[in-house]
Amino acid sequence: MNLPVKIVKMEAKKPLTLPKKASVPTTLSTQLTKSENAVLQKKIKDYTADLQRKIDERYPDDYNKTTLMDDSITQMKNEILRKIKFYKQKEISLPNFIRKTREELLEQRRKHVQVQEEQ
Repeated sequence: MNLPVKIVKMEAKKPLTLPKKASVPTTLSTQLTKSENAVLQKKIKDYTADLQRKIDERYPDDYNKTTLMDDSITQMKNEILRKIKFYKQKEISLPNFIRKTREELLEQRRKHVQVQEEQ
């Protein structure tokens, strides 16, 4: 049993237009400038290097060393362990660090703008 199907043609009532460039703000209040972004990237690099240093200290080459296992195997195992721990710790803590650092940079900018407005 075939039911009749009615095909409906949809037409837009008003054509879509893009906003004019003058009406779109060039920067948002929460957007970082190039210099602020460079500072953020440097802080991220320093944070990850510090994180790697802490993990290297926590898991040295002789971590969980046994007499039954060859030293090269222990070193290889610990190298893999350090990479996994670094990746997991970075995955957990880096987004929060970026959020906090970004908020600090924006707060510094707001304070700087308030000081300029008061003068």
